[in-house]
Amino acid sequence: MEYENLIKKYAKYLENAKIKISPHAYLALSIIISFIFAFAVNFMLISLKVPSSIAEVLASAKITLPLLAFILSLDLTISYPYLRYKRRIEEIETHMPDALKQMANVLKAGATYELALKEASLAEYGALKEELELALRKLEEGENFENALKSISQNVDSKLVNRTITIIIDSIKAGAPLAAILEDIAEDAREANRVSRERKARTLMQAMFIFATSALIAPYIFGVANSLIKIFTISARGFEVSTSIIAQSLAASQQISFMLEFYIFILALASSIMLSLMRENKIEKTLFYFPIILALAFIIYYASRIITSLLLIGGMV
Repeated sequence: MEYENLIKKYAKYLENAKIKISPHAYLALSIIISFIFAFAVNFMLISLKVPSSIAEVLASAKITLPLLAFILSLDLTISYPYLRYKRRIEEIETHMPDALKQMANVLKAGATYELALKEASLAEYGALKEELELALRKLEEGENFENALKSISQNVDSKLVNRTITIIIDSIKAGAPLAAILEDIAEDAREANRVSRERKARTLMQAMFIFATSALIAPYIFGVANSLIKIFTISARGFEVSTSIIAQSLAASQQISFMLEFYIFILALASSIMLSLMRENKIEKTLFYFPIILALAFIIYYASRIITSLLLIGGMV
């Protein structure tokens, strides 16, 4: 039952993104595209002709980067309809105060509820304009005003929109002055948007620090550290050290390399969650931040390893 609900929600996301295929077909296509992208990355790495000083770096990259490419591609393709849907909701919530204010002004002029809705649907309110036009079309087809408004809340998964529609319907049933109520709701919604923008402004420096640390500084330091470990291992060949000890050192350096790469992955995920909660107060925004941070982090990590290898290890092999 839970699986069926998830599929229905995802079908709604696909419909909003104007992707006219079934959820199962889209998920299967996403997996196929991710495999193709990972294979292309692997083929490109195999085809590269590089100096021996960075051959070891690319040997590690041939395993990590295709896997990373698969994860990133799968994340982007699967989350794309959901992110499009959430962006649409944010656009509706942004335009909601202006639309409510316009409807209140039309009602004050003595117009009916239907005319107020029609006037709001003629303005350029982006995705909200589409929902208002849909509600107006239902009115023209014979639906009552209450059901036409409920269709908006059914299509838009937003607490602000649902609460606004509920208040409007209850006010109409109670015979309350709807124009004044719409103005109050508009002011509350505008204040909520202002608080959200203020939170983003206040957390800008902290967000920049988290992003720089997880995507730039830490991967660069890990890349340099990995190369230094390789230098120490190569330097041991010039001394009277048994081959077994050197082999153990190489195995240990490979394990350290794997641990560093795994830590970069965890750091990118944790930073994405913190940024989504700090900036948006929505954990689902992790789907937006995670691919960006993870891709940039591994690019910096391997770039620092290659540069360090060329500068330091190149003269030793």
